Amino acid sequence: MIPKRFSGLVLIHGGPGAPGSMDDLASMLPGAAAPRQTKYSIAELTAELAGQFDGAKVLLGHSWGAWLAVLFTAAHPEKVKSLILVGTPPLDERFVPLIAAARAAKAGPRFNELLKAIDKNPQLLSELGKMCEASDNYSPIAPAPSIAVNGAMYDAVWNEAAKLRASGEISAAFAALTRPVAFIHGADDPHPFSGVAGSVPAARLFLLGRCGHSPWREKFARNRFQKILEELV
Repeated sequence: MIPKRFSGLVLIHGGPGAPGSMDDLASMLPGAAAPRQTKYSIAELTAELAGQFDGAKVLLGHSWGAWLAVLFTAAHPEKVKSLILVGTPPLDERFVPLIAAARAAKAGPRFNELLKAIDKNPQLLSELGKMCEASDNYSPIAPAPSIAVNGAMYDAVWNEAAKLRASGEISAAFAALTRPVAFIHGADDPHPFSGVAGSVPAARLFLLGRCGHSPWREKFARNRFQKILEELV
């Protein structure tokens, strides 16, 4: 029997609206839980997550899931032992244009075309998501799980989250954390590490070279990423 050495770990997927996007990581970590988020507001998502596990756990949030992990900790600190935040989006709007510029430089002109058309045609979200996934990688070992992105959930939750970032509430939530925090970030992630560095003064920082947005899928960073998790969990 494989020891469930990661039974104290809960994986919080990104998106929003991308349930199942961390199933490949869960398969690498015996015992880790990878619950699906199904709600359409941040308050409902945190309430849903509170009912998906018992006791105090280590939360590993990826991308948008890193923000949700922090907001969840603010609402339910008794259920959080520590936080591992992977590929965290920038906390300040000033860094946001850098993400699109980095993706467009790698993906080509079609990326900007989709960005301009997505508001009028939400059906393009799936194509945009695949393009983002491809441009966010450095040297992937395997593709991400094939999932259906929930466009309505993405719009509802991300619009709310973007307002929290603009108002400074996201930054404030990070600064107020009292649980141990570790940031793991790919040096080649289009989401700039400078957008989160220093947001939690006592946090541990792991910047992985030759690595994009999802370290467990990266040829040159996967083993290092797993060793870091073994140390932190």
